[in-house]
Amino acid sequence: MIGAVHLDSLDKKDLERAGVSRREYDIIRKLIKLDENMFAVRINDQSPYTYTVDLSKYQDDKIPQDCKEMLFRPQKMRKLYERYWQLASVTEVEKKDQYLEDKKLRWNHNNNDKIAKTEEEYRMMDQVLETLGRVANEDLKKIKTIN
Repeated sequence: MIGAVHLDSLDKKDLERAGVSRREYDIIRKLIKLDENMFAVRINDQSPYTYTVDLSKYQDDKIPQDCKEMLFRPQKMRKLYERYWQLASVTEVEKKDQYLEDKKLRWNHNNNDKIAKTEEEYRMMDQVLETLGRVANEDLKKIKTIN
């Protein structure tokens, strides 16, 4: 993640290059000061609840009004999350990609080692699930014709 020092050192040209507005940049800085892990890597960004912020951990902190407007709106937080990672340096994006890649590891219970799945294994799992779904549908049709 971008450190607060690095975030403060960005200039107008960096923002333009990243496609981030000055307002978004200011809010990102405020949110980072509030919680340095605010824009940590999200695993499942398909869920509408991924960008919901648990405000109970900020009960003792004074939250600026413009930040509150973002914290209560998951879609706006998602946009800020994307803008944050647009500002991230190449090394930070690589760390994010590596983190997400590590989440594709499965646990081998026999020897407690992590074994990375290949793309072929993911394709094969999809084929197995597709075949099981097709077989289940065929069985369901046969049961309906018998009844």
